[in-house]
Amino acid sequence: MNTTDAPPARSGLRARPRRASVLIVALMLAAIISVSLVSYIKLCTNSLKLAQRTMFANTASNLVEAGLEEAVWSFNQMGAGVAVDTAWSGWTRDHTKLAAVIVRSGGTGYTSAPTVTLSGGGGSGATATVTVAGGRVTAISVTNGGSAYTSPPTVALSGGGGAGATASATVRSARRTLATFPLDQNATGSVKVYVAGYDGYDGNPLIVAQSTITPYDSGTPVIKIIQVTLRFNGPFVNGVVAKNGINWNGNPMADSWNSNPSNSLTGPWTAYTVAGARANTTVADLTGTVDLGANGVVNGTLSLGSAVAYGNTGTVNGTKNYNFSYQFSMPAYPTTASLDKYYNIGSAVPATLPRIGDLANTADGRYYYFVVAASFGSTTTVEAGKKVTIVGSGNSAVAGTITIPAPTVPIPTPASLFVYTDGSIMVTTGSNKTKYVNNAWAGALQLYTTTTADTTINGNENIRACIFAPNSAITGNGGGSSAAAGGFHGSFVGKTVTSNGHMNFHYDESLARIASAKPWSLTVWRELQTAAERAWYATQLGY
Repeated sequence: MNTTDAPPARSGLRARPRRASVLIVALMLAAIISVSLVSYIKLCTNSLKLAQRTMFANTASNLVEAGLEEAVWSFNQMGAGVAVDTAWSGWTRDHTKLAAVIVRSGGTGYTSAPTVTLSGGGGSGATATVTVAGGRVTAISVTNGGSAYTSPPTVALSGGGGAGATASATVRSARRTLATFPLDQNATGSVKVYVAGYDGYDGNPLIVAQSTITPYDSGTPVIKIIQVTLRFNGPFVNGVVAKNGINWNGNPMADSWNSNPSNSLTGPWTAYTVAGARANTTVADLTGTVDLGANGVVNGTLSLGSAVAYGNTGTVNGTKNYNFSYQFSMPAYPTTASLDKYYNIGSAVPATLPRIGDLANTADGRYYYFVVAASFGSTTTVEAGKKVTIVGSGNSAVAGTITIPAPTVPIPTPASLFVYTDGSIMVTTGSNKTKYVNNAWAGALQLYTTTTADTTINGNENIRACIFAPNSAITGNGGGSSAAAGGFHGSFVGKTVTSNGHMNFHYDESLARIASAKPWSLTVWRELQTAAERAWYATQLGY
């Protein structure tokens, strides 16, 4: 019997396809895992970068605030009476270039950017551009500071289809770069600070701080820029302020001069002259009606509340704005609880103050006297170089003759008299007629009263004083026929202000530096986020 061998089984041929499919599946799984791992790593990396950027953004916010605090600290130093040079020690300052143009009123109806014209100030070459949003002027950016300016140039806006926008310039700037900050993850932080109007002359200084954090890997820096505008809260930052109306008759005039341009605590304080007159006063009213008459002249700003009725009377050689606001609250009167040296002297005020043997309060070197139902006698003379405060109650009135001598070298400060009372501060009839012989400066005689009685000023003599009487109707009866003859030199605040005759109001700009209890307050805090906004201060922060 024949037999045939069966062919051998091809087991190897069958195994190879199985192994190939397993390999393909393994490769596909490996690829999927690789893609997943790469994606996960990228996700983790992006999360890390985002966390890092978030951390740097928070750190940048802290750093930029540190820069702002450096500037605010210097302002508060000035408010506490520290000299400007000391308060801003360590800062680089400049007085010859246009530092900033600050928008006072945005106006309405602007469809395009108006043209800004800068004139005067003794220098040249300054240029600026205007930003408009929502029909209002929102910012004015200095593109070239120019050179050789000795005072702020006048700012004029024209065109753009709108009206009512106003702005003012300052040429006094300070800048500072803080020491480099070493940060986590080997990053570094830097802070630049720029201040326009650092010495407080403007009353609305501008602070711009920029923080920059540079990562160790040279990635995109994290930048924060904050713009802050401050407002000085001194009681005498304006020339004439009324709560409920101004009525000028005859030929009244308001202007200004600066008795102490160096801002020195020891003077000298120069007297007003026609040649030294400036157009930097402010005549302001919050409510009611303003009538400057046919011949009234304001050489400076006329600032009115939004509800004031004003018929464009008189002549205003400066800016008009309609956004005036003011706190007519009385300052806190001194009390015995806050003093270690003081004297209760009843109703009789001595002819000469301080009295022999009396001691000054330790904290401020002033002599404090508390009186009740007092009239300040026939004469009251402050001893040269002494600082006296009188606190009156029971309808204590300022009457008679008050004499303050001029400071003499080497006396470090002028004599001064501050009066806080509830009675009339000036009576112009009979033996009670008040006469001021103030040979120091207007800030050396400060009178505060809550009285509702009228206050009358006879301008036949030059009166140097600061009067804060927000509940009193103040009337000035002018004398003389020229700007230099008679008038009121200083600053005053009243319920209403009436002027008769040739009453001249000469505001001393140095009074703007007399501080209240909280000298500086914040009016604008704004983070500049867009490229257009940051371009506003590219020139100033480019140092």
